[in-house]
Amino acid sequence: MVFATVALAGNAGLGTAVSVQMIFQLGGQIYGEEVQCNFTITDISNVVSGFQVVPLMTGLVLDTPKTLQIACVATPANSAASQPTTITAVEVGSLTRIT
Repeated sequence: MVFATVALAGNAGLGTAVSVQMIFQLGGQIYGEEVQCNFTITDISNVVSGFQVVPLMTGLVLDTPKTLQIACVATPANSAASQPTTITAVEVGSLTRIT
């Protein structure tokens, strides 16, 4: 299991509606489910009111070393900035899906 949080700040003018899609990439390929965050830049210093932190989590099995990273795409382009994040991996013996 891998966990990460993405911290977002506005990088556009006041009143700009922003949408950011975030996803893990494994070996340069999209991996897991996309997470989307929508917000409007509302305060005087052009940062997100209430500071947005978005959690990401996925499970994976590796048989060779690969690079794991987080990809973010903002609409409009360059309207949000993200902080560097730590990706935490936890080894588990098995998982059971409960439906």
